[in-house]
Amino acid sequence: AQSIRASYERASFSISFPAHYSVSMIEGIDVLKTHIKPQFGYTSRLIEESDCSVAVPGSNNLEIAYRRKKGVVILPLDRPEKLPLEGLGGWLEKIPFFGTIVKRNIVLRVERSKRWISLPNLLTDREILPEIRGKVDPKRVAKELDRLLQCPEQDYPFPEPDYPTGAAQNLSDLVMKYFEGAPLPW
Repeated sequence: AQSIRASYERASFSISFPAHYSVSMIEGIDVLKTHIKPQFGYTSRLIEESDCSVAVPGSNNLEIAYRRKKGVVILPLDRPEKLPLEGLGGWLEKIPFFGTIVKRNIVLRVERSKRWISLPNLLTDREILPEIRGKVDPKRVAKELDRLLQCPEQDYPFPEPDYPTGAAQNLSDLVMKYFEGAPLPW
């Protein structure tokens, strides 16, 4: 946030957490709040209102691309043993000492074997959202965000006719027409 604000002094920053999180659950939130406003349960709204997003791998990556927003996907691997894993990988960390070492090696090996970690990139087998993996340096992220913000429109592989947007607005319009006496279309 500080690096970006140096170039874009009117920039504002928010970070989205799931609705079931609370301030007390997030370590270091007091330091975070001095630069970035935490939001709980508003990921889609924040993506829609943003000029650019920074995200970790997940379904929000697909939403960023689908909404034709600019974004960078980061996968910090300073402490790979801290990444949450599901299934067998999640059980490994419960094994004292060796579980952490094994989990760390699995995470690093899987990460190296993947060409892409972002869903839009995986689906299209090309870079839709830039990825920064490994040592995630704030200046490197800020530089990538600045590059994206300076770019003209990006080429998104999800054409409007095949992937229509505005479902919420369309549904709202249908409900309002129904209450005004129009029949439901189904």
